[in-house]
Amino acid sequence: MRMRPDYGSRLKSDGHDCPDVEHHFYGLPIWGFDALGRPGQYSITVDTMYAGELHCLSLDFGPMPLATILAALPAHVRHSIEADLNRDPNSPKQFRFPHPVHCESISATLGEPQRGHRESFIPLITRKLTLLSEA
Repeated sequence: MRMRPDYGSRLKSDGHDCPDVEHHFYGLPIWGFDALGRPGQYSITVDTMYAGELHCLSLDFGPMPLATILAALPAHVRHSIEADLNRDPNSPKQFRFPHPVHCESISATLGEPQRGHRESFIPLITRKLTLLSEA
């Protein structure tokens, strides 16, 4: 299986590497998030199109966007995640939701290059996250 190219790395290689420029994403479904093993640091990975090609987008965020996301979950799911994070905030872990949380918009800036186990990538740092309102 071929890995999708990294969105942040593609932005940088295309010359869009100013860390102050906000990038906007609309209508993304969030099916879960990763706790990065450092308290208060989380990440979402989603697919998005760029220049006609599907890319992998990593969006890093802190406690405020996490609170917004968790508030949209059913109470039993939210409480389970909060308990797990409180019990062991220093271990990396993945959380998956039974149903997606739908974002209206996310504003993010380009982060610093990261080196993973099998890849290099550049996350975008979430500055603002707005969820769709229930109608």
